[in-house]
Amino acid sequence: MKLVDGNLIMDLSGPEGNAFVITGAVENIMKRCAFQDDIDKYLKEAQSSDYMNLLRVSRDTLNNLGIKFVDPSNSYPEVLAMCVVTK
Repeated sequence: MKLVDGNLIMDLSGPEGNAFVITGAVENIMKRCAFQDDIDKYLKEAQSSDYMNLLRVSRDTLNNLGIKFVDPSNSYPEVLAMCVVTK
């Protein structure tokens, strides 16, 4: 996992695809971007349903921070293809 040029690059087909790794990465980015107050809301929403929901919520949260969620393995293109960099 790495943050490069406004992209969070995570290979979801391997260990980085673990839900705890994903939420931890998004949480750390939110802390660095001074969105500490929104972390509990993110975690509650991300953990409210299944894995696809977690990916969607994580994608949307990162997009709101101007960061694109990139999976080089292309494991979930139907979710991550909708990422848009807003900065």
